Amino acid sequence: MLDPISATAAQSVETASAVGRAAALANLKIADAAPTPTQGISFAEMLGAQAESLTTTLHGAEAISAKGMTGETGSRQVADAVMEAERSMQAAVVVRDKIVSAWLDVSRMAI
Repeated sequence: MLDPISATAAQSVETASAVGRAAALANLKIADAAPTPTQGISFAEMLGAQAESLTTTLHGAEAISAKGMTGETGSRQVADAVMEAERSMQAAVVVRDKIVSAWLDVSRMAI
């Protein structure tokens, strides 16, 4: 049987070992997460794609609204389409505001 001091010491060693393993895994994950050159789309291409998606969403909502006025589509579908278009537009406005804010910050920097 282990005395209380030996049991505590053994538990401390196990805890230290577990902490060491966790630290080693964290270091491994950090090393694996090192940036690597990638071939992706540019920021401008991404913004262009999002603008096209917004345009498509707005045109779709407009078409569904027109169908709703003629009675071809239910009010639920019209409301869903309009709300989706509104969310897309709000997201686009937020992105625009962030870009304008960043541009103003850069333009105020001393050279």
